[in-house]
Amino acid sequence: MVFIAKIYKNPDVTKNILLLGMFYLDLIAKLLQNKELPGSEAHAGMMPKGRSLTMFAKEEPVVHSAVLLLLFNEGDSTRIIFIKRAEYEGIHSGQIAFPGGRAEPEDANFWQTAVRETMEETGIKQPVTYLGHLSDLYVPLSGYLIHPFVGYIAERPVYEPDIHEVSEVFDEDLAWFGNTNAKGVFRYKSGILPGVAPCFYSNQHIIWGATAMIFNEFLILLRNNGDL
Repeated sequence: MVFIAKIYKNPDVTKNILLLGMFYLDLIAKLLQNKELPGSEAHAGMMPKGRSLTMFAKEEPVVHSAVLLLLFNEGDSTRIIFIKRAEYEGIHSGQIAFPGGRAEPEDANFWQTAVRETMEETGIKQPVTYLGHLSDLYVPLSGYLIHPFVGYIAERPVYEPDIHEVSEVFDEDLAWFGNTNAKGVFRYKSGILPGVAPCFYSNQHIIWGATAMIFNEFLILLRNNGDL
């Protein structure tokens, strides 16, 4: 699956956006304008067993954060970047995630938060082109309201992860996630209690929780558009 870059002018956007050809204009419009996004329906598809969407209803005050689904082309594939969080005393220790983090006062907007955090965590230095955003997701365990964005860089980056926050940066062929073998079930422990959650597999890693819920929305958009 190869996405060929082209320029599309959206009247609701103030500048030309570099797009990936097979994303099709209706999908890009959904990403850019946040219309007809699957949202909670997509999130529910990867929600841990025993949880309900009411648990993910936003409660004030929230901590705003942003993550980046970052794509690049290589050969005949379009690849997406993930990080593995460093081991620490916390609920997200060692988990697979999209690069991103907490918004800071100096960030002009949440897109800038996503890009800044991505560069800090992964060491990526290339300019990132904005493609659009997905539905926000509130995580009750941390009180974080996650703002997910989709971006594109022109070529494979050199990874120089921040070892204090990230133990590994890796990428996967986006087409892999159209494979039925890419999806499964993960058994985990929450405190002393066992839990079960739907998950994605990638590079011998397990993607579950909020990251899988966000990613599922993106994959559904691609699938509904015939691109996966």
